[in-house]
Amino acid sequence: MRQRTLALLVIGVLAMMPVAAHAQRDRYDSEIRGPEATDWEFTLSGSGVSSNDLDNTNFATTFSLGYYLTDAIEPGVRQSIIFADNNDDSSTSGSTRGFIDYNFDLGALRPFVGASLGAVYGDGVDNDHNWTTGVEAGIKWYVLAKTFLYGIAEYQWEPEESFSDNGSFFYGVGIGFNF
Repeated sequence: MRQRTLALLVIGVLAMMPVAAHAQRDRYDSEIRGPEATDWEFTLSGSGVSSNDLDNTNFATTFSLGYYLTDAIEPGVRQSIIFADNNDDSSTSGSTRGFIDYNFDLGALRPFVGASLGAVYGDGVDNDHNWTTGVEAGIKWYVLAKTFLYGIAEYQWEPEESFSDNGSFFYGVGIGFNF
């Protein structure tokens, strides 16, 4: 009798697991994910590389602050800082860019495209050619309602040059928050 009661209890618990899982999934799926109009957004990414002797090191970090005019349109400012220490020479440079992005609402995934305009400055930057313009694309993956992981690719060039002359690609991955 005791074994039969235990077996029925186990079968009952096992039978309820899909119901509990379904209820949990519904709560998770119905949670609003991503930005809404009037939300702010902060992102942070970093990268670095060193030689095996640690005598050549490059480090970069980028952060941005944006504001959602609508659920999809986000203007903002992006700041990058780059430090390079190669053999006996070190340099620091930076880039400050204003941007405007359009974010597509695909639920937890938010692809985006946009454009930027700004300045590059620091060691080794020609002050006669320090303006930059660019296009960008990326994707945000909301792992929580207002927290996401993202990847971005930018193509930047000097405005006085053509699109294909002397441009550079910049890539980044990081974390972001809406508030």
